[in-house]
Amino acid sequence: MSPRSVIDLDFPALSTRLARSDVFAGWREAFPPSVDSTNRLVHEMAAAAVADGQAPRALVVAGEQSAGRGRRGTAWHSGAGAGLWFSLVVPDAGGMPNAPPALAIAARLAAILSDAGIPAAVKWPNDLYLDGGKLGGLLLERFAIDGRRVWLAGIGINWRAPRAALPDGYRAVGLAEWSPAHRSAGASRQASVDLAVRLVEGAGEVMCRPESWPGWVESLRRRHWLFGAPVEVRPAHGGAYHAQAAEMGDDGLLTVQLPDGTSRTVGPNDRVRPRNGWAGATDETTREFQRQ
Repeated sequence: MSPRSVIDLDFPALSTRLARSDVFAGWREAFPPSVDSTNRLVHEMAAAAVADGQAPRALVVAGEQSAGRGRRGTAWHSGAGAGLWFSLVVPDAGGMPNAPPALAIAARLAAILSDAGIPAAVKWPNDLYLDGGKLGGLLLERFAIDGRRVWLAGIGINWRAPRAALPDGYRAVGLAEWSPAHRSAGASRQASVDLAVRLVEGAGEVMCRPESWPGWVESLRRRHWLFGAPVEVRPAHGGAYHAQAAEMGDDGLLTVQLPDGTSRTVGPNDRVRPRNGWAGATDETTREFQRQ
């Protein structure tokens, strides 16, 4: 699919396609045109499944959200037709995950977009970036429902960039704005729905296959958006410092190199911001960093 074919998302067509998807056969599904939070609704549906003695597998895809949220409780702008807003719940296989599922899901979504001609990349720890701006994000939670442990993933991907400004100077982008020559022809509308279906199905497939998580995370080791970037690290505890982002480990932690040549490991509770107008890793910047 050409990236120029991406237009506003046809939610009724998307709902019809997903309701027939083999990937979600046997799941509880809901496709509300509007909802306060897909995470809230999918949690309720999973709890109802557990109460009925069924496996907690649930999918919610909404036309719009009025109270979507991201990491650290930030608001996520989810307008009608402006993006793909969905949440999934699957049973937790138990034990410690062998790789962080949020990064595995993000890697799969970036691969689907890349296959569609859209050069999206994963920005550590849980965002999708395109052309130097935030295209989407994931929020992953692990908890128990009446003793049954589950994973819940909330995912938002912009088809159009939200008008409201993002906090801390972040810039939002959308698939349609990135492709200024897009057309609203029927074929383009169908291609846009096709892409959305692949993204939702891809997320569901990865969540249900924990054995695939290490491979997806490994694919990001030196192929994430921050690789080689000059960054400012704001630790959860302690003062901020400057460094250069390096590899991502199997455990999903980010290694940064300090000016004195030593390294530190950064966790998801720490904040990492690119400096000096960083627009994302390229093959050239990656090769240059690896030679250092």
